[in-house]
Amino acid sequence: RNPGLNGNTGLTGNTGDQGVAGNTGSQGVAGFTGAIGVQGNTGSQGVAGTPGSQGVQGNTGTQGVQGFTGAIGVQGPTGLAGVQGIPGNTGAIGVKGNTGTIGVQGTTGVQGPTGSQGLTGNTGAIGVQGVQGTTGTQGLTGNTGLTGNTGLIGVQGFTGLQGITGNTGALGVQGPTGSQGLTGNTGAIGVQGPTGPGPAGATGAPGATGPGATVTVVTGGSGSGIRTADCGVGNHAVGGGVTGLSQSNNSGLISSYPASTAAGLLQASGTNPRFWAIDSSGATVYALCVTN
Repeated sequence: RNPGLNGNTGLTGNTGDQGVAGNTGSQGVAGFTGAIGVQGNTGSQGVAGTPGSQGVQGNTGTQGVQGFTGAIGVQGPTGLAGVQGIPGNTGAIGVKGNTGTIGVQGTTGVQGPTGSQGLTGNTGAIGVQGVQGTTGTQGLTGNTGLTGNTGLIGVQGFTGLQGITGNTGALGVQGPTGSQGLTGNTGAIGVQGPTGPGPAGATGAPGATGPGATVTVVTGGSGSGIRTADCGVGNHAVGGGVTGLSQSNNSGLISSYPASTAAGLLQASGTNPRFWAIDSSGATVYALCVTN
């Protein structure tokens, strides 16, 4: 017996709405930044294949020409399952006859339209650091920096030990005779020699009269012993005298002389004695004074 005909396949249900996108996961901990590689040129996006309209599924048609594959998006979450189509009527069960031979498998139907691109998935883990790029060309030399401040003067080092005295060098060759030195200053006049045995020369003419000096008489002390008359600072005594001597009272003069102090110290040499002194048993001393 021939088998009964299969009933027509029911219509395919409509594609369900795309499911709600899941919440984006928290961002992973950033890895170490890899060396930035050279960015390649952005490739052009491929042309998306034109989706074919889905016809009512009947007998399996011949496989249509496959459209150009669009760029593969990251797979989004699976949408909710669509509503199942109404099943077709079940055909009457024919009388079971002999099992027929297995028919040839029908060709695959036309591929349905490409689904909407899913939401972008979480960023994947950072890849392994790429190979380090080659060293770039050395940059131009920078401008010379400003001169730094002069450093502080260092502490003076210790004085080194004196070196060992070197050996005395060999006697050098005698140099040439130097030029004659300048004539020396005339020497002092020597001591006058003794007068020769010749006759004495004629007496010279008298010199001019010098200016007269004013003589001041100063009265000094009186009484017995040493007494002095003071000519004062800037003056000197050129002589002196006494009064009050008498033989009746035995007031004799012992000495009369120039002195260098008020106490009557004898000035036996030098110039300009300031005092005139006497030593007597009772008399008054006088000094003859002129300006130094």
